[in-house]
Amino acid sequence: HMVIEPLNKVRQAIRRYIAGDDTARIERDDNAPAEVRALATKFNTLADVIHTRNEELRAAVDHQKALVREINHRVRNNLQVMSSLLSLQSRRAETPDQAAIFQDVQRRLNALGIVHSAFYQGEEFRSVPLASLLRDLCHSTEQQLSTEWGRPVVTMHCPKPVLALPDAALTLAFLVTELIAEAAPQTSADGYPVSRFDFELMPLGGGGSVLTMRVDQPVLGELMESKPGEPHIKLFRGLIRQLRARMEIDAENCVVTVTLPPLA
Repeated sequence: HMVIEPLNKVRQAIRRYIAGDDTARIERDDNAPAEVRALATKFNTLADVIHTRNEELRAAVDHQKALVREINHRVRNNLQVMSSLLSLQSRRAETPDQAAIFQDVQRRLNALGIVHSAFYQGEEFRSVPLASLLRDLCHSTEQQLSTEWGRPVVTMHCPKPVLALPDAALTLAFLVTELIAEAAPQTSADGYPVSRFDFELMPLGGGGSVLTMRVDQPVLGELMESKPGEPHIKLFRGLIRQLRARMEIDAENCVVTVTLPPLA
């Protein structure tokens, strides 16, 4: 009895500790055999050391996260300043072509800022949730667009979570902005521009996903046709290749489909 009961207490404490209770300790029992008391002391000492080190690691991780968020805040502010400067410069442009160059850079800088913010909103800093990122991107792009017919509506529907590594998320964001930017200035045969862009991101089996863009006017026929002086073709193909994706254009039904591999 003098041996079995102390050993049961040791077993119970160890089981609690293994189950995740890092406060589990073995109570001192002066009536227990010397070997059991030595075992209990060793266990309590090791548990205390592990607890102290875990607390130090948690404090270090919290400090690192605080530093990363501070860096994120400063980078985001710098991106906003750069975007404002580009906006001012585009208003001073002497020709529409010059203004378009500044607007293109501002649009891509905006996409970079949104991806950056989405990445640092999480706790692990490993992957980006594409649903919220692309919704923010579409909303921001909608605010920047304007034509003589008004401002087009840009929507994003993503009913299930899809994650991407930061580099892939940025490339996809650039692809979305380029698709909108290239389709927005086009007009149909009847002279009507696109007034609505509807995006949808759906996961596929095996970890991939499909991004679709639907527009309300037949303006996609020449989207991927190579023409002299139009570098966007190479840009589209470069982005698709970087994503290891496949893009198909159904001009008749006004749909662009991008089939994506796993991005995270």
